[in-house]
Amino acid sequence: MHREDRSPSGCRVGWFVRRSPQRAASRSSARRQARLAAGGGVVAPKRRKPRLAVGTTASNRSKQVSAARAADEQVKSKVAKKPSGQVAAADAVATVRLAQGTAQPAAKPRRRVPKAVVVESVEIRPSSTVISRRTDVRRTPIQHLPHHPVVSFKPPAWMLAECQVAPARAGEQNEILQLLAGLPSPPSRAEFHAAVDHPDHDSANRLVARLGGRIVGHAEIVPRTFLVGKVPVRGAVVDRVAVLPECRGAGHGQRLVQVAADRMRQSGAVVAFSRTRIAASFRELGWSVLGRDCATPGRPAEILYVGSIFPNAQLDALIDCVAAAAQLSDRGHDLRLRIASPPGHAARYRHLLATHRVVRVEDATEDDEEFFRTIAAADVLLLPVNFDADSVRFIRYSMPTKVPAYLVSGTPILAYGPAEAAQIAYARDEGWGLVVAERGVAGLAAG
Repeated sequence: MHREDRSPSGCRVGWFVRRSPQRAASRSSARRQARLAAGGGVVAPKRRKPRLAVGTTASNRSKQVSAARAADEQVKSKVAKKPSGQVAAADAVATVRLAQGTAQPAAKPRRRVPKAVVVESVEIRPSSTVISRRTDVRRTPIQHLPHHPVVSFKPPAWMLAECQVAPARAGEQNEILQLLAGLPSPPSRAEFHAAVDHPDHDSANRLVARLGGRIVGHAEIVPRTFLVGKVPVRGAVVDRVAVLPECRGAGHGQRLVQVAADRMRQSGAVVAFSRTRIAASFRELGWSVLGRDCATPGRPAEILYVGSIFPNAQLDALIDCVAAAAQLSDRGHDLRLRIASPPGHAARYRHLLATHRVVRVEDATEDDEEFFRTIAAADVLLLPVNFDADSVRFIRYSMPTKVPAYLVSGTPILAYGPAEAAQIAYARDEGWGLVVAERGVAGLAAG
């Protein structure tokens, strides 16, 4: 950029102003210096033109030029004294010196350049392809098992106290009837009041256990006369022994039976019987287990099946049971086979099952109380399963819902079927039923 000014004397003064002295050295001069340094020569800095300050007059220009030349000669003399290696190093390393008080500029963060990824192979899959990211290493499964702390149940003190057994009083019929509702075959309200109002009824034979002013147990003594050969023997039956569920296990039932036994001895009874599901408690009191009353004169033994009938589950096994019952009846055994099935099943297979006079096929009841009363009153409950391969494949892992009902009834169970079936194996392993695991009418009748 060229500029002209006028001095106080009227002379024109002009000069040139350079920008950025650092740009003065071109690429060619830098290469020239590098070649000279490699050859061992001495590189002198390029001569710079003197700069004139603003307002400099012509008279002072000569002085400035002479001073600039003297400074250049002094620099040349210093460079000549230095070795060639130091000169080249000094020229190669460029440093920037900041003026005093100037702040160091903050360094900009360097951006990381990602490394180049080499794609070795490309696999083309159809759309909607699911790619599993699971590793081949199998991890140990984590099992979260529920923690059920063992809580020891300790009955209250009033429940462990000794109960007071005495004959029932007037006005306690409703409380007794409510207690007897928990029996497998509870009496109806009409039956209970008819027995209480009977002229031969003795209120002293109906015993109740009281605990804290509350009736917790009941036992009834029914006088009977038995024939031993041709000799009549006076005896009694202890019937409808019941204890409240929350008071069981404290000995109230055994206390009732002991008082009933003393009452029977006072009345002159020689022998006593009782039908119960807690035979172990009676055995501790000196009673003997004789079995069920299926041999009662005038009452045939009842074999009962309750449930559905399917061709690939129970039909063939039920036909075998019908044939076995017919053989036993022809041999003189007094029995009856009763099959209670839903209405559609009973009507569909009645012509295949009701082939003998001792066999009766009927519709099953839909009342739960009647259902439990029926299975509890039977002498034998039947659990049949077909033996063919298709049926075993169909019902192998099936557990009928009637099995728990059979178990709580306390009635003996006859399981007839292959050992591969879950219900037959369950009865055999746990011992809650008589198992006939081989197909045959003769073996079933003998069992």
